[in-house]
Amino acid sequence: RDAATGVRVEQVPADFGPPLGGARALFLDDGHNIHSVYFPEGSNWTDSYWDVLGAGAVLPALTRGGPGAWRSPAAPLRAGVMGLAGGTCAHVAFAAAHSAGVRLEVVGWEINQAVVDATSQHMGLGELAGLTIKTGDALAEPSGDEVAALDVVLVDLFAENALLEALTKPDAWGAMMRRLNTEGVLLANLSDDRDRYHEGAMRALRAAMPQTHRAWAADMNLVEGCVSANVMVCVAPADHAPDFEVWANYLPNSVDAPGRALSRQQLADGWEELW
Repeated sequence: RDAATGVRVEQVPADFGPPLGGARALFLDDGHNIHSVYFPEGSNWTDSYWDVLGAGAVLPALTRGGPGAWRSPAAPLRAGVMGLAGGTCAHVAFAAAHSAGVRLEVVGWEINQAVVDATSQHMGLGELAGLTIKTGDALAEPSGDEVAALDVVLVDLFAENALLEALTKPDAWGAMMRRLNTEGVLLANLSDDRDRYHEGAMRALRAAMPQTHRAWAADMNLVEGCVSANVMVCVAPADHAPDFEVWANYLPNSVDAPGRALSRQQLADGWEELW
């Protein structure tokens, strides 16, 4: 624990039970919300919303232009994780890419150097050869070769037990979308309506969306008795809409194991078009 910054990594006892037993958990701002988990002795899959968000890294490889056909890019897919924290989304993204046979590079933005230092030491970030860490503001306007450089943007930005307030501003979403290429996909964790910034973030995202794009949402209330849910919103060009059903089938067999909160059926069918 770093008392000066409020950053702490705690070991969850193995006998705590699923889904967190045996994990290392990242806490920030002296709050009680877990910002990242890492399983040093097990799977990168978490049985939580991170599985949905991280596996979103391979969504751009799928379109509805054919019967579940892969779009096979000559170069690796490039994913941006906005709010890297302890790297849970990055770990899952690489696991999903390996399962699907997709080459992947990840750029992770984390504004707090103390988080980068602690999680590099205790949460396995050094194990990810395809990860580039950028210490800075994920919502900064891209410039130069940062514009249109990514195939997918994964948004997981929280502070003080709530969504980042800046997500209620259309300019923030516009800046992230300008990092995407013309067929790029944005997938965001927008908490739920008990979060004080949820509705504002939804309005801002809609205001920033290009007219050529569509948005889908899925309520990933994955943990029984959990005090909050996680509404995932996916934004993509209308003529390159992701095929959620095929995507779900490329997730590992453990997704459908007995006792798991996630299921392929939920991941495939839970999406409804918003706008």
